[in-house]
Amino acid sequence: MSSPQVEEIKARIDAVAFIEGYVRLAKAGINFKARCPFHNERTPSFMVSASRQTWHCFGCGKGGDIFTFLMEMEGMEFPEALRVLAERAGVALTRETPQAHSERTHLLALLEAATRFYEAQLREHTEVGEYLKGRGLTGQTAKHFRVGFAPDQWDGLLNYLAGKGYRMQEAEKVGLAIGSHDRFRNRIMFPLADSAGRIVGFTGRIFGTEPEGVGKYINTPQTIFYDKSKLLYAFDKAKHAIRRQNVCVLVEGQMDALMAHQAGTVNAVAVSGTALTPLHLQHIRRLCEQVIFAFDPDTAGLAASRRGIELAYEAGLEVKIAALPHGKDPADMIASSQEHWQNTLASAKESIAFFLETFSPTNSYEVEPHKKNRAAKELFPLLARMESHMVRAHWLQTIAHHLRAPEESVAEDFKNFLRKKKNDTIQTPLNPPLGKGGSEGVTRHQLLEEKLLGMLLLYPALVPRAALEEKQISAYHTLHGAVLADRLAKGEAYADFPDDLRAQASRLMSALEQSFSPQNDEEITAEYNAITRGLSQEILKEELTGLRLVIAEAERKGAQEEKQKLLEEFSKKITTYGT
Repeated sequence: MSSPQVEEIKARIDAVAFIEGYVRLAKAGINFKARCPFHNERTPSFMVSASRQTWHCFGCGKGGDIFTFLMEMEGMEFPEALRVLAERAGVALTRETPQAHSERTHLLALLEAATRFYEAQLREHTEVGEYLKGRGLTGQTAKHFRVGFAPDQWDGLLNYLAGKGYRMQEAEKVGLAIGSHDRFRNRIMFPLADSAGRIVGFTGRIFGTEPEGVGKYINTPQTIFYDKSKLLYAFDKAKHAIRRQNVCVLVEGQMDALMAHQAGTVNAVAVSGTALTPLHLQHIRRLCEQVIFAFDPDTAGLAASRRGIELAYEAGLEVKIAALPHGKDPADMIASSQEHWQNTLASAKESIAFFLETFSPTNSYEVEPHKKNRAAKELFPLLARMESHMVRAHWLQTIAHHLRAPEESVAEDFKNFLRKKKNDTIQTPLNPPLGKGGSEGVTRHQLLEEKLLGMLLLYPALVPRAALEEKQISAYHTLHGAVLADRLAKGEAYADFPDDLRAQASRLMSALEQSFSPQNDEEITAEYNAITRGLSQEILKEELTGLRLVIAEAERKGAQEEKQKLLEEFSKKITTYGT
C-alpha cells in the first residue's frame, strides 16, 4: 500500500479523538493522559500527543500512531487496521498488499458472509420476526444489531458458504460448523462483534420449544477471534456513550442489551456465554468510572451481581445496582414500560446500600443477633475490595446504623475479618497470583519476574534468550523463583521438577494463560520483550532509589568528592532510564 495513502489517513483522523474512543483521556498540559489500556496501572502513564499525533506509555514502553494503537488494541494485522482506518477516514485504497489475503482476513470475511446469511434467513422466516416483535424488539433495532436466524437444516449455512468459495474446515475453525454439519440450527442468531465492530462469533437462542438435553443458548466456542472472557456484547456500539456518560450499564443477556439500547440506554453491554471476568471490567474501566449492574432479581442474578461487584471494586470502579422488579429481567421490564426502566436506572443504589436492604427490610436485626453476623459476613468481602479507606469508613458507619449495632463493634469485626483474610491468603513464597488481586506486598518487579518465569515455562524456546545468569537468579525476590530460574537455566523440563516446584510452576503458567493468548510466535516474542523491558526498568528504578540514599548520606557526611562521583553515576543511569 502506497505511503501517501497511509499519510492521508493519518492526516484525516485525529489521534486524540480516535484513541478517546477506547480510553478515557484527561488533559495534561499540551498532552492527554490516561491509565494504559495495555497493562494494569493505578497511576496514568499513557500519554497522547496532539501535536505529534502519537501515543506512548511510560509504564510498558509501547507507543506509536493510530495504526499501531488499533493493531495493539484489536489484535489486528496491518492490512486489517489499514482497511478499518481507511473506511473511517473516507480514503479509497487503490491497491491491496499480498498480506491482505491472509488467513485472518479470509476468515473474518467468512464470518461476515455468515452474518449476511442469517440476516437473510430472518427476513424469510417471518414467524421468527413476529416472535421478536412480540418480545418488544423493533425491526430497526434488529437490523442495527444484525440479528438473524439459523434455519433448522443440517447444512444450510455450509452450503451457502460453499457457494461463496469457503471450505467446511474454515467454517469449523471459526466455530460455525461441527464436522460436516452447521453448529447453529433453528436458532435466533445474535452476532458478536469485537470493539472495532468486526463479527467474531455468535450466540444462538433456540426458537420455539427447547428440545430435551439441548441448551437454550449456545455460543461460538473459543477461536482465534472469539474469547468469551474478553468480549462484551454491544460494546462496539456502546463504547462512545460509556465514555461520554462515564457510566456503563451491565446486563446479563443479548435481549436485555438490545432492549436497553432501544429504550435509549445506549451505554449498555452484556456478558456473553460466561460470567463477568476481570478482562471484561478492564475494557469498561478504560472508558468510565462507574458501572450499574442490572441483573435479573432472582437468586442466580443476585449471586452473579455479588461476584461481579467484587471484581468491579478490584478494577477500581464505582458500583451501583438497579433494583429490578421480581420476576422481570431488563428486556421484559423495558417491553412493559421504558419509563419505569429509566427511573430504575436513575434510582440505582450503591451496592452496600442495596444489599443492606435485602438483608434487613425491617428492624428484625434488633432481636436476631445471628442475622447481624450473617449480614456482616455478606458485606465485609465487598468492603474489603474497596480501595478508599474513607469510603470504607462511610459504609461501616452506614452498616452499623442499619443493623442497630455500635460503630466500634462493626469496625473491630471488620478489622478481624481483614486480619483473618490476610492470614488465610498467606502462602509459601511465589504463591501470590499474578497481576491485580495478589498480596498487598507484591511489587511490580516481582510480578514481572513471575510473568517472565511463566513465559519461560510455557515457551522453553525463550530460555536461551533469557540469559539466566547466576547474578540474576540470586536477585529473585523469592526462593522458589530463584530455584525455578536455576533449573530452567540448566535446561530442566517442567515434567522433571519435584512435586512442590511443579505446583508452583503450574500456578505461574495458569496465571499467564489467563491474560495472554498469543496467536503466533511474533506475539510471544513481543510479549517477552515487553516483560524484559519492564523488568529492566524496574531494576534500574531500584538502583536509582538506592543511589539517592547513598548520595543523601554522602551529603550528610560532607563527602563532596564521593558525592560528585555518585551524582555522575546517577546522571548516567537516569539517562539510561529515560531511553
